[in-house]
Amino acid sequence: MSQALDEDPWLGTIAKFPTVLHARASLVYDVTNETLQKTLVHCLLQLQQSIRPIELSLSDNAGYLDGTVRFRVGVGSDDGFDILDVSEEDRVLRRILAHGVFHTLDLSFDLQYKVKSSGKHRVARDRYLTRLTFQTGRAELLVHHLKGLKRIDPGEMVRLLLEIMNAELLSKGYGEIAMEESRTN
Repeated sequence: MSQALDEDPWLGTIAKFPTVLHARASLVYDVTNETLQKTLVHCLLQLQQSIRPIELSLSDNAGYLDGTVRFRVGVGSDDGFDILDVSEEDRVLRRILAHGVFHTLDLSFDLQYKVKSSGKHRVARDRYLTRLTFQTGRAELLVHHLKGLKRIDPGEMVRLLLEIMNAELLSKGYGEIAMEESRTN
């Protein structure tokens, strides 16, 4: 983290977040917002580097097929998203250290599905936009499904994010994030 700080005022947020929400969750926690945000960015990079199993249904097949899902995560930046990689993680962490925590953090999740048994099936992708707004000890998570078939439900996206965050927090000796309230539309 020895590089000069990027002074992008839009880092972490997009100019226009959608008003239609498909899921919303109120989260409470006992760690600082700095610890939470650093952990979140680290977990999202790990999520992006993982491949998770999933059962997929396709219109030309009866039942479910074994498949996988990969996540491509983006960090908000004015009118788009910068793909989260090691250098973007470093950029976000340096911004937190230099300017303090984000009050709002916008993220995109592109979910890429693949059927294990055959290469001839093309499976539509899903794209989610999320917004986290932070206060001391609590955050509001907003989820908007931008496109796709919702092969992973918006509420499941909330649970997945909590699962990976809680695993990382517990491994570092911190308490878990609790979901105070959750709604899915």
